[in-house]
Amino acid sequence: MNRREQFALVLKSFPQASDSAEDMAGLIDVYEYAFQGISDVNLQATVRAFIQGECKRNNAFRPSPAELAAYARPMQIREDRIKQASNRIEGQKQITNDWRAKLSEKQHRAHVEARLGTEAQRKKQIPAMDEADPNRPKPWMDPAEMKTSSMSIRRELAESGEPLFPEDADL
Repeated sequence: MNRREQFALVLKSFPQASDSAEDMAGLIDVYEYAFQGISDVNLQATVRAFIQGECKRNNAFRPSPAELAAYARPMQIREDRIKQASNRIEGQKQITNDWRAKLSEKQHRAHVEARLGTEAQRKKQIPAMDEADPNRPKPWMDPAEMKTSSMSIRRELAESGEPLFPEDADL
């Protein structure tokens, strides 16, 4: 259904006593003018909403061109913003793909290492769990190993003479 037929459908759905063919044609032109820049999909959704009575208004009278366009405009703005965001994302993907295509694997690795450091440098900055505390229980240990590990920690603390809890230090 083209745009003129959509507007004619609105006019037929809300008949007026003084509707003549010339008046209808003139009104359709006014509706077309009001809907410049609004897509056919949003026009169709707006016409459907008005005809089905989904709009909060007095349905005894036909909607003015301004009222009908004002209902469709937020849908059009939302659609435009979605298209802009999609175009931005696609542009970023294209830039990234172009950049990756220009670099060889070796160049890419050199670029990443320059930004993040080599694997050896990162290991120096963050010591492994074993290097930090060899007696610390590991999350992958089975319960028997954890028990012996925690027992060895308790023995070391008892041999050192340090109190287990800070409140015991005053005794």
